[in-house]
Amino acid sequence: MSPIEILSGARELVREGWTQGTFARDSNGTACIVLHRDAVIFCVIGAMVRAAGGMTAAWREAFAAFREPIDGPVPYWNDNVSFEEMVAHFDETIATVKSRIPDTSGV
Repeated sequence: MSPIEILSGARELVREGWTQGTFARDSNGTACIVLHRDAVIFCVIGAMVRAAGGMTAAWREAFAAFREPIDGPVPYWNDNVSFEEMVAHFDETIATVKSRIPDTSGV
């Protein structure tokens, strides 16, 4: 799985259910482990871990790109932004990562 796939998957997960104050929640709103089958609501880090299936090398690349422009810890940022700001940041990060991929279509 590529960093773009992880970021895109995480973006969809948080659009379906975003939380603050913990990495993941079940459908009752109870905090739970990100990779648990009952986890359905995620913070940005939890969503990236879930989309990647764990803290893989690609997850580290995706996370590094996501946090690059953030001033301070990502959990603090997640807990102090609006839903709209969070989704916009995913969109910006995905665009930035895509722009770093060399165009090989003419090769």
